[in-house]
Amino acid sequence: MKRFLLVLSVLIFASLGAWVSVLRRGPGEIVSPDISPWPKELDKMEVAPEAPGALAGTVLLENGDPCVECLVELLQEGRVHWSWTDDQGQFRLYDLLPATEQELIVLVEGHLPAKFTVPIGDGAPTQVDWKLGPRLQPPPTLPDISWGNLQGQLLRGMPGASGDRSLQDFEIWIVPKEGADPMLALGERRAPVSASGEFTIEGLLAGDYFARALPSWAHGGTWPILGEVSFRFDPKDERATLSIPMVEGMITGSLLESGGRELFGALLILRSVDGDRIWPPVKSNEQGGFQISDLPPGNYILELLAGTTREEQAVEVRSGSLEVVHFGLISTSAEQ
Repeated sequence: MKRFLLVLSVLIFASLGAWVSVLRRGPGEIVSPDISPWPKELDKMEVAPEAPGALAGTVLLENGDPCVECLVELLQEGRVHWSWTDDQGQFRLYDLLPATEQELIVLVEGHLPAKFTVPIGDGAPTQVDWKLGPRLQPPPTLPDISWGNLQGQLLRGMPGASGDRSLQDFEIWIVPKEGADPMLALGERRAPVSASGEFTIEGLLAGDYFARALPSWAHGGTWPILGEVSFRFDPKDERATLSIPMVEGMITGSLLESGGRELFGALLILRSVDGDRIWPPVKSNEQGGFQISDLPPGNYILELLAGTTREEQAVEVRSGSLEVVHFGLISTSAEQ
C-alpha cells in the first residue's frame, strides 16, 4: 500500500511540472498566411468563332398545312440553337457556323422526332422546307373490364343409378377459350360443387370460356372431364345461369370365391387402355359387390387382385350406361 501511494505521488508531481512548463512558454507564435488582397490572374477566355451562318425554313404537316409551334433544334459546338415555328410554319436560326452537312431535329406532338440534314452557308440564310410524315397512330386501348359472379348447376348424366348419388365436392374448372382476350389469362377459376350440384364462380371476368366438371378426387387436376360446355359470360345478365350436364358411365359387378361365397376385400384397379390414366382403386364390399362411378365414356382395362389371383378384363364405358362385369369364380388360395 505504501508503495502504491509513493508511485501515485510521483505521477501527480510530474503532471504538475508539465503544466507549469507549458504555462511559462505562453501560447507560442502564430504564423499568418500570405494572403494577397487580389485574386490570381484569370485564364484568358477563348475568342468565340465567328458564326455568320443562318437558317430559315418552313415546316409543313403531311396534308400541307403549316406546322404551328413545332420545335426546331440544331446543335453546334455544344450549343443548342432552337426556334418555334410561327402560324405559317416558318422559323429562323442565327449565329450558326457554316457547315456542309448539319443535322436538324423537328419535334412535333403526335410525330416521331424528325431528323433532316441541311447545309449552312456563311452568307444569306439558307432556305429549307420540310414536309413531315404521317402522325403516330394512337396506342391500342384496353377493353373495358367487367366481372361478376357466375351461378351454375352440375347435372348428373345417370340420374337414379344406384340411388341418389351426391355431387358434394365435385369441382368446376373454368378455362378461357384459346385466342380470347389476353386479360382472360387471369380468368381461370375453380369452385367446389354442393351435394345438390350448385356452384358459384366469384369475380369472373367477362369473356368466352369452357366450363369443365371434375370428380371429387381430381381437385386441381385436368382429368377426367365428366362434362364440358362452352359459354360466354356477361356480368350484366343477372338472370344467366350455367348448366353443365355430365357425360358419364359406370362399372359394377359381384365377385364370388371358388366355393360360391361372396368375395370381400378384393382390389379392383381401373386404367385407360394406354395405361396413362389410373383411377383410384376400390374394394369389394361384404356382399362381394363393387362399383366404379364418374367415368367418362371410353375403353378401359379393369384389373382384379384377390390373394394370388390377378385377372384383367377390357371394358367399354358408354355415356349414361351401367356396365356389368363378370369375373366368374375366383380362387384366392395358393393352389390355383
